[in-house]
Amino acid sequence: MVRNISSRSTPLVLIDGNVIPEVLGLSENEYIDFALLLGTDFTRRIKNVGPHRALKLLQTYGSIEGIIDGQSKFQPGSRTDYLAEVDTARALFSSLVPVPDRLATSMMPNEFKFGVVDQAKVNVIMERCGLGKVLMGGQHWEFEAALAGNYFDDNPGTYL
Repeated sequence: MVRNISSRSTPLVLIDGNVIPEVLGLSENEYIDFALLLGTDFTRRIKNVGPHRALKLLQTYGSIEGIIDGQSKFQPGSRTDYLAEVDTARALFSSLVPVPDRLATSMMPNEFKFGVVDQAKVNVIMERCGLGKVLMGGQHWEFEAALAGNYFDDNPGTYL
């Protein structure tokens, strides 16, 4: 996962997928249940269970079944239907190709920083994307200025 992709002041950070279960203190099965509690294409979410609560519930009860049995407050609706979805999703997520080991991913940088801009390469990409008219007439495209603005002149933070 790449973090800070929209920040101009914070460097990009690459998060290694192998580290997440370890940092959260979850076994492989608990980590799969954690993902399922957050909602996937295969399972519904349980109302009022977000990342913090899901982690806390899994640390306490160990599994989705344990949560449903031990907490009357967090119920998925139809237990039978929900657990059928969970079983299907667990089977799928348990059979995925593993994430490359840490040795391979440790060679990847944790931070990305802006380097030297090759304007000729930028121009080629702009032409491919249909933005060649910006380059016509000797205009120089100030990409820093373009990225600094807000095209829609709104504040996306107000929608959260």
